[in-house]
Amino acid sequence: MSDFLWTANLAYAVGLIATDGCLSPDGRHITLVSKDKDQLVVFLQILGRKNIKIGSCRSGRPGDLTEYPRVQLGDVSFYKW
Repeated sequence: MSDFLWTANLAYAVGLIATDGCLSPDGRHITLVSKDKDQLVVFLQILGRKNIKIGSCRSGRPGDLTEYPRVQLGDVSFYKW
């Protein structure tokens, strides 16, 4: 397992995952959805991810779906940490 230096920025990123994120059952993928695209940009910067694109996902009822910005990253060591 990799060591991660606990900082205020890392605490912020972990808080985002805990409140608006998801740990996939595959033990590898971390997903974060936010209405605020800038928040996702900051999240990726904190984690040092430069090559991850911000995509989108849909949520809501059929006929009334809304698209939200979303990022997903695969990192087994961070996931386990």
